[in-house]
Amino acid sequence: MLAAFVLLNAPVNAALASWTPATLPADRPSYRLCWEIGHTVAALLGWISRIVLFRAKTRL
Repeated sequence: MLAAFVLLNAPVNAALASWTPATLPADRPSYRLCWEIGHTVAALLGWISRIVLFRAKTRL
């Protein structure tokens, strides 16, 4: 999950921090898509880890 944040969300957050209404880039939808993908990947990894932990616990 941390890797998804560092690779996908952190660069978008850093770019967004310097934007103003006057300096919005024309390709901002691509930034949004990358940010959304990062959150989706993190959520999927979170669910996978919960499932793996649950299965490991029920096998004991």
